[in-house]
Amino acid sequence: MCVDKIRCIDWFDNDLGFTTCCMGGHIYFYDLHQHQKNLKTKADRNFDKDFTKKDVRFTSVVNVPGKPYEMLAVGSDRMITSNAIVKKGTKEMLPDDLPNIISQLAITPSGKTVIAGVGEPERPGAIQIWSKLEDKPLDKLNEVQAHSKGVEKLRLSHDCLNLFSVGMDGLICIFEVRDRDPRSQNKAKEELKFSQEILTLQSEMEKQLAECETLK
Repeated sequence: MCVDKIRCIDWFDNDLGFTTCCMGGHIYFYDLHQHQKNLKTKADRNFDKDFTKKDVRFTSVVNVPGKPYEMLAVGSDRMITSNAIVKKGTKEMLPDDLPNIISQLAITPSGKTVIAGVGEPERPGAIQIWSKLEDKPLDKLNEVQAHSKGVEKLRLSHDCLNLFSVGMDGLICIFEVRDRDPRSQNKAKEELKFSQEILTLQSEMEKQLAECETLK
């Protein structure tokens, strides 16, 4: 359980757990599947995977798709933090000393594109696009001006076709996302389809209801 203010919750791909980040510099992983096995002990948190960075106020965390317990986080240290890269000791893979504080993150289902929001109260809230490729440093590709003040929240729609951005200026922006990766396109196809219309006679409905009454 977080003892500090929780700023962000991000669910796993399979919805069997989630990750939280706190203002005290803590990132916790919760495994609901493990919790079902350990209801008596209440051991739903995976303590071995927890991550802490002292003197950092984390404001956003995202799980890397297809890589359990791997996350990206941002906070007050002007860095994009990855627990996997910190563990490997290859910190040069991450940008440090960014010119602006990044307050929010989102990541596409392919895991190859990271979307970041600038969150400094007295500066315009731009949205940045970063490329995340295996064994290559994060690379900033583009920047779009969205808000007159800092970005407060970023979220991708389930089908990854729209990006929602909320700013401290009270504005909600909706952007169209075009990800050519097949994994993102497959997620868009998972939308629920409309059910087919079935025509039924009144007499058939009354017969069905009568049969249901006899079963009580």
